[in-house]
Amino acid sequence: MQKRYVRIANALLDLEPFDSERSEFYDGGIDPSALRLNNNESMMAPSPGVLSAIKNLLERESLNRFPDPRAVRLKNKIAEYCGMPAEYIGCYPGAGISLENILKTFLEPGTEMLTAGAVPADKLIAARTAGSTVVETDYDNPFSPSLEPVINNIGKRTRVLYLGNPSEYIGSFFTEAELVFLLAYAENTMIVVDESYFEFSGFTAADLVRKFPNLTIIRSLSHAFGLAAMNVSYVITDPENLVYMNRLSAGYAIDAVSQVAAEAALDDPDYMRRYVSTVNRSKDLISANLPETGYDFYISPANFFVLRVSDPESAYDYLKNNGVLVKDLSGINRLEGLIRITVGIPEQTDRLLLLLGRAAERFATGFNRSRIARLSNVEEKNSVKSGLK
Repeated sequence: MQKRYVRIANALLDLEPFDSERSEFYDGGIDPSALRLNNNESMMAPSPGVLSAIKNLLERESLNRFPDPRAVRLKNKIAEYCGMPAEYIGCYPGAGISLENILKTFLEPGTEMLTAGAVPADKLIAARTAGSTVVETDYDNPFSPSLEPVINNIGKRTRVLYLGNPSEYIGSFFTEAELVFLLAYAENTMIVVDESYFEFSGFTAADLVRKFPNLTIIRSLSHAFGLAAMNVSYVITDPENLVYMNRLSAGYAIDAVSQVAAEAALDDPDYMRRYVSTVNRSKDLISANLPETGYDFYISPANFFVLRVSDPESAYDYLKNNGVLVKDLSGINRLEGLIRITVGIPEQTDRLLLLLGRAAERFATGFNRSRIARLSNVEEKNSVKSGLK
């Protein structure tokens, strides 16, 4: 008998299949010893207190119990870390789930979600499956986002505006003054500011939440705190927004192991700060060495930098064949010729710089070594180091 399938929702039929490049690593397609600089993960293990807390949990409690669905202890620790009342905090298993919860709360058929700059496709799935239209804003210079094209796209149907600050692909960002203008201008639109890289950038709009109920901030413990395997995130927003977001939270509980791991990581903020300082030392190494080998680059406020190369596909393969994984951005509009590379600890950065130096003749697009050697003007040298043109 011929199989008869139930009709799939129209919104899902139009979606491109999602295939994370991370799967290749776990499927055995990548050498486990490879230096994984493609996912902006922490390049060090989390605080030793995390492993200790997990062991204590497994010794004193059984895994047959459901976790606290509201993650009350974790929420209180996050509130203390953020300097915000706990009623402004919501906890979720991953930044993607945080965004999905927000979009399901505010979007419905006939509404629009606006994005500021290029964002990963998985950020748009919940909007489209909710029957909402996605409008993607583009900039002439992706490294210098402008309010004008964003504002020009805000209309009566715009219910949500999503922006990364810094952005996930290249680390571009809006200033506090620009965000204040957006919040005041689009008072009927929920402005979602993704601050997953807050600990690296040092910039936050959290102080604006009390004044603007149309602001929701997303943060993650995956990057600076080294908990990518746990995938813990949280949102900061007006308590009235959380009343409705929590109505959707039944299937979004953080598992018990991840909750205690996140609590332990937050109990040791100095460990996280030391890691951020280590990343900053690596950024200094990159700034000092890459210009000498002729590369154009941009060091983001997050934990990655963007490199312009003459042939992204070949550069990607070269680095992969030498045990270093990076993110090829060249298939994204206006990001042609770019690869994104996570900044790790100095030893890892030395390894990366050595490989890039060996291949500079093939892939570098900036000044060559002999040209750099002839530069006598200090300001001109600084301009070469400043980043992409």
